[in-house]
Amino acid sequence: MEYEHWQAQRKLANTTLMSKEFRSYVAKTTFNAVESSLLPFLCMQSYVIDLENIFLRFTFDSIFTVIFGRNPKSLSLDLPCNELAQAIDDVTEAITYRHMLPSGWKFCRWLNIISDPRKN
Repeated sequence: MEYEHWQAQRKLANTTLMSKEFRSYVAKTTFNAVESSLLPFLCMQSYVIDLENIFLRFTFDSIFTVIFGRNPKSLSLDLPCNELAQAIDDVTEAITYRHMLPSGWKFCRWLNIISDPRKN
């Protein structure tokens, strides 16, 4: 029973995500984010910037806009603190360490190099 339910949800999600309208919407949203946020931000900077942070913010803004229809503007000139984006980044990193490098994760946790996100 569970498998059939999951399969139906997967089919529905796949149909939505692969539709021409959705892909067009994602492309338009991404283009708008580049044009209205990323390029103006990069043009205004006269000092060294952290590209990883900038592209993380750009990705967050783009995905958030596609899902919720609202731009959180984490890529504004003052680079506001975005706790949700940071939490998502922390969880992604923890999942990567935990599932792609399980023995390394346990060893680093034992050495107290990496904290267990469940304790935070």
